[in-house]
Amino acid sequence: MIKLKSGGSIVNVSSQAAQAALKDHAVYCMSKAALDMLTKTMALELGPHNIRVNSVGPTVVMTEMGKLGWSDPQKAQSMINKIPLGRFAGMFLGYFFIEI
Repeated sequence: MIKLKSGGSIVNVSSQAAQAALKDHAVYCMSKAALDMLTKTMALELGPHNIRVNSVGPTVVMTEMGKLGWSDPQKAQSMINKIPLGRFAGMFLGYFFIEI
């Protein structure tokens, strides 16, 4: 994008775990917090080239990894209770979505 002088947009997929510690998820939370800082730094560096950099931070997306961590209904319910829509995001063709 810089070389082509085309501008553009980069969207990183982070997680709310970057902002809120989750028990038994130390490495995941740390990596998502790092991604949030990378997003901010990239925005500062790439903004002058007309390149927008943002991140989205869903709570739980039921990827294969999400299923490993949140398939237990008792564990999942405590997290679902904090989500206004009352459910986790799903996956479709490699993209996450939230059913409305």
